[in-house]
Amino acid sequence: MRTCAGCGAKAPKRDLVRLALEPGGRAVVDRAQRRPGRGAYVHPDDACLQRAARRGGLARAFRARVESAPDGLES
Repeated sequence: MRTCAGCGAKAPKRDLVRLALEPGGRAVVDRAQRRPGRGAYVHPDDACLQRAARRGGLARAFRARVESAPDGLES
């Protein structure tokens, strides 16, 4: 079980999309779930991603400053 950084709902890992933080503070979609470091999970819905970026959910999940988040989950 993981918690969505956008809405806070808990869901199985397979139902969420993982984001990883690149050097420089850029969050990127990690569909393969293989990038190193802490990950943040959001529902596969752009609204949850935007909510997480706006309300600080990504920074809280990464425990680091996020300079930019992806515009959508198509990546």
